[in-house]
Amino acid sequence: MLGLLGKATGQPVYQLLGGSFSDRVRLFRVISRDEPEAMVERLLEYREEGFVQYQMKVGDNVAVDIERMHAVAGQKLDTETIAADAHTGWRQHEGMRAVAAIDELPIYLEQPCATFDECLVLRRASSRPFILDEIIDSKELRR
Repeated sequence: MLGLLGKATGQPVYQLLGGSFSDRVRLFRVISRDEPEAMVERLLEYREEGFVQYQMKVGDNVAVDIERMHAVAGQKLDTETIAADAHTGWRQHEGMRAVAAIDELPIYLEQPCATFDECLVLRRASSRPFILDEIIDSKELRR
């Protein structure tokens, strides 16, 4: 609908939505799930390309995932942001193990478990920031 309105009025959609807030968009690079050393190599390659935001994929084997997160976070620069996306791959008890093992790491944890309530239990056990996306099914705030 906005696209049609933009064409009819000769305006870009961003202008119809209130204007531009920035002239640049910061992209992140995905570090696919692999052996920890290979994931570190990807991070270093992507850094050379100029990236400063990364999303590493975890969520299949919590013991290996912990190694992955420690390896990649160990290479993080202060100017970089790293999220570890488990994509709902851990059961709650596995997630508890993971958050205990990574709580001191300077990374975000994304979507560790399949439900909001499971993620909430983990978040309450951690000082790490969490990112939730695909499990959000309501705009209601639950505590």
